[in-house]
Amino acid sequence: MQALIFINVAIGSYYLMSIMQTVLHRYYGHKQRIRAVFEAHAIRHHGQYPPKKLQSETFVELESNALYYYGIPIVVFLAISYVAFGPLITTAYMVGVIFTFVWHYYLHRQYHLNESPLDRFAWFRTKRHLHFEHHRNARVNFAVVEFWIDSLMGTRRD
Repeated sequence: MQALIFINVAIGSYYLMSIMQTVLHRYYGHKQRIRAVFEAHAIRHHGQYPPKKLQSETFVELESNALYYYGIPIVVFLAISYVAFGPLITTAYMVGVIFTFVWHYYLHRQYHLNESPLDRFAWFRTKRHLHFEHHRNARVNFAVVEFWIDSLMGTRRD
């Protein structure tokens, strides 16, 4: 029973973090509400990968400053989880959070590489296309992986 709870909490935290990434990207990545996040994402990342040059031989690491801001809500949820549910749920939550960051980071890097080992998969090419639409129009497709969230927010464009 505990294994089932652990797995469900880890999966739930993955989706919670994916939603948070998409919403924060929409409301902070392209608006000057938090200057460091805006500069790291809208200016540096979008500047490095403008609409006419969305891929390169190597991924250019520029968004590390913006990633720290995701830590604020994560720590809040972590504290609430530990107090309310104890170490099992908190550990499952952290597993989901870590997987979310690793998966989003990995796929995002692959999107911007000229040759990715994932190019052979149709699901990857579709996600890359949706991400590149975001680079062409910064008002659409804020998700990095879970584009159904953009569908819910009315910001998805194929």
